[in-house]
Amino acid sequence: MKIDDLKYVIETEDKSDFVIRINDDKNKFLCDPELYSDSIIIKVYGGNSLKEKYKKIGVIMGRYFRLSKLKYDLFEDIFDCVDQENHELYTDLYDENTEINDKYVGLKRNIFHIEKFYIEEEYRNMGLGSKILIHLDDVLSLNINCEVGAYILKPNTIKKDKNDDLTSIEDKVLYKRLVDFYKRFGFKKIESSDYMFINTDYISKMTS
Repeated sequence: MKIDDLKYVIETEDKSDFVIRINDDKNKFLCDPELYSDSIIIKVYGGNSLKEKYKKIGVIMGRYFRLSKLKYDLFEDIFDCVDQENHELYTDLYDENTEINDKYVGLKRNIFHIEKFYIEEEYRNMGLGSKILIHLDDVLSLNINCEVGAYILKPNTIKKDKNDDLTSIEDKVLYKRLVDFYKRFGFKKIESSDYMFINTDYISKMTS
């Protein structure tokens, strides 16, 4: 089926733990992850001008971090209480001065961590991956008011299992293709890390 129209359905859910910090000066900090981050699933459906029934063609799973509303000394707590992968991301965002590197978080200082990006096999090599990434900023800002400064991801080779769950696999050929795809789109490698990033001001230039 030819795809010339995309529809996005967004789900948000968060069951992260609270973090309470008490320092030596008896200052207390309540760190509620739901105030500063959201777990987001974006289901992508494709259709065409012939008005054929929309079919699910892919999904993006990720987490939005509102770093602009967060003090530096609470950054680690927010990333740490989500899961281990997001804590690893946090450590890679540090610069040599042990502060979040501005070039990785963008001018808006909020990031969207793309944890999984999957296109159904029958809809690959049709240019849909690039279209979805270009649309992503509008999808997030118009639907749930996310102001993303940068998108960050670790190229993840995944497949569907028999239960239709997405699982990570080792595939060196597919991994190289993913890295090349993201580089062509404009993603750059975070220094000394497997993560890649792209600022939204770059994406906006692509759509202008």
